[in-house]
Amino acid sequence: MPFTFKQLTDAEKEEFLKNNFWGILSFAGDEPYALPIGYGYKKGAITMGFAISGRKGEYVKRSRNVCFTICTPAKVASDSNQGEAYPFTTVMIEGELRDMTDAERESFGYPPARGGGTFGLFILEPKRVGTQVMGFEGAVPKF
Repeated sequence: MPFTFKQLTDAEKEEFLKNNFWGILSFAGDEPYALPIGYGYKKGAITMGFAISGRKGEYVKRSRNVCFTICTPAKVASDSNQGEAYPFTTVMIEGELRDMTDAERESFGYPPARGGGTFGLFILEPKRVGTQVMGFEGAVPKF
């Protein structure tokens, strides 16, 4: 049974980003690093905030180039012993994290920045965006 793949339309991508809240933020480097993180999609922008201490802070200081992946299954298996594969939707955004300006914080409804803080608010500036919906023709195969 063949898999089917298609790209999301711009409208589908917008709806997908608005209706999801978690993704995987990946940093490149000598030792790649990826972490699950919540995000907001406001006014067409991906916003996120996280502590800039520890390992995350080290990676943010080294490079702001990231890949952010949001992926959701169309259906969650009710019986994991069945080994059923379900369709999924994915949006992958390659880009650069930049600090949110004071004006953007206010525009998005976030509190003003405090000097010397250990929490950063960022906007992901996309360089490349890929989307994919994977499905099946006919019944769902068992693996």
